[in-house]
Amino acid sequence: MQLDKFTVKSQEAIQAAQQAAQNKGNQELQPEHLVKAILEQPEGVVVPVLQKMGVNPSQVLAETGQLIEALPRVSGAGAKSRVQWPSIPHSSCSTNPSQESIRSPSRTSKASFAALRGVVSA
Repeated sequence: MQLDKFTVKSQEAIQAAQQAAQNKGNQELQPEHLVKAILEQPEGVVVPVLQKMGVNPSQVLAETGQLIEALPRVSGAGAKSRVQWPSIPHSSCSTNPSQESIRSPSRTSKASFAALRGVVSA
């Protein structure tokens, strides 16, 4: 990933998400970490947009926090040494719906984006 291609706010959100994952003992950076980081940006645009849409950002943040708490953790020596991006199996990226190898989204992915359902439906 080329971070220099992202905006400054995006870079800050990714760094904050990585730090949050590391602090919680999560080995992989998940969408929940990024949602949390975006919602906690002091001068970000997401919170005002959600508010204008009638979505309570505090509630979304609380639900995201619960999802992060449910993620697997590692502990012990070196557990917080590196946070990795999750790998995406090639078969899950297929554009052919007739293939049996297409995987459905994980429960965690569904739940993390359920918190932002109001954004998509507007």
